[in-house]
Amino acid sequence: MRELNLNSGVINQKKREKTSKTLETTAVPKVDENPTKKTPLTERIKKLLKKYQNLPPKKKILVTGLICSIILIIGGISAYFIIFSKEPIKDFTIPERISAKKSTSQYFSNIIPPFPEPPRDKENPINGELYTSKQYSAMEDRYPIAVMIENHVDARPQSGYNSADIVYEALAEGGITRTMAIFWGKECEEIGPIRSARQYFIEWLMPYDPLYMYIGYATSSDPRVNAGQSIYEYGIKGMDVYGTFWRDTTRYSPHNAYSSTELLYQRAKDIGYTGKPGEIKPLKFKMDAAPDKRGSFEKVTITFFERLYNGGLYDVTWVYDSQRNVYLRYNGDDKYIDQNSEQQVFAKNVIIQRMDTISTFDSKAHIIITTIDEGDAIILRDGQTINATWKKKDLESRTRYYDSDGKEIELNRGIIWIESVPIEQGSVTID
Repeated sequence: MRELNLNSGVINQKKREKTSKTLETTAVPKVDENPTKKTPLTERIKKLLKKYQNLPPKKKILVTGLICSIILIIGGISAYFIIFSKEPIKDFTIPERISAKKSTSQYFSNIIPPFPEPPRDKENPINGELYTSKQYSAMEDRYPIAVMIENHVDARPQSGYNSADIVYEALAEGGITRTMAIFWGKECEEIGPIRSARQYFIEWLMPYDPLYMYIGYATSSDPRVNAGQSIYEYGIKGMDVYGTFWRDTTRYSPHNAYSSTELLYQRAKDIGYTGKPGEIKPLKFKMDAAPDKRGSFEKVTITFFERLYNGGLYDVTWVYDSQRNVYLRYNGDDKYIDQNSEQQVFAKNVIIQRMDTISTFDSKAHIIITTIDEGDAIILRDGQTINATWKKKDLESRTRYYDSDGKEIELNRGIIWIESVPIEQGSVTID
């Protein structure tokens, strides 16, 4: 009995030892010293990918589609707010070094390129200037405007010359010249002072089919002088009517009548002069010569009426500016200024026509200039003087210019001044 108990005690003791060892090996794991530590992101991604790979094929397709849809929705919403939202980015501030120099739009203009300018590929047939399709379409839907502008010394400085397409200058009476400026490609806010019509200017404007702005006209029993009769017979769209001009109170009459292209187009609409002009046949035009191909011409001086001394008040000098490739206008030594821009009057081409000019010897000393004819001319272009021949074959035709070989001469694109100089009474001096 004792042995049994002894053995039993031994057995129990061994069990306790075994149990003790078991308890030691299965002890409660150590508490992590950093309880906030989480499974690394890469481990979680690996587990998610493993779960994704173990999905059945159908569920895998559904999960893939769901993920793609979420990505597309988030991307679309982000793009909408970036592109279309007009609300400023509230948290964005421009650094002081940038904001002191540039506005926000200027800063971002370096990031987003502007839309390209539309091409200027439509040629103005009057002077060859190039316009966009939109600009030219607007021109085509309206008539050019021809305006009589006086050149009396009390009319200076005149307004509008540098906005014109082409300008004609010729004697009126008493050795004083008068001009006719034609506008089509550009608007002009003030044109004048405006004076009366003359027959030869009417013959020059006919090929352009313009509205004709004048105040009064020469009358005579001689049809070569009677401008009033010609305006009626030729069907000219005369604008010498009420409401087509205003008087400048800072000047005295008759040197104070002005108009604008806006006013004249509005009044033409009221009168019923709407529509498109007839075909305006272009001259030959080209681009400016390269700087190293330009001539060394300096200036030309024109005296329109040598027999009557006027102290140079109505003599004209054109001086070449080689850098801009333009000719600058002077009366004597004084710069000739366009009052609108307060800039010197200029031309891209100056054409001097020697023309048969005679007096009618009537009470107002009206003159007659033969325009439908041909004769000698000098063309100033690209710093060069070109000896030429001018020809106008009929009333409806433009005057054209030919070299010694009979080839039509190309003009630069831009403002053209045509100077009608009497053959016997005028002179041209080239330096």
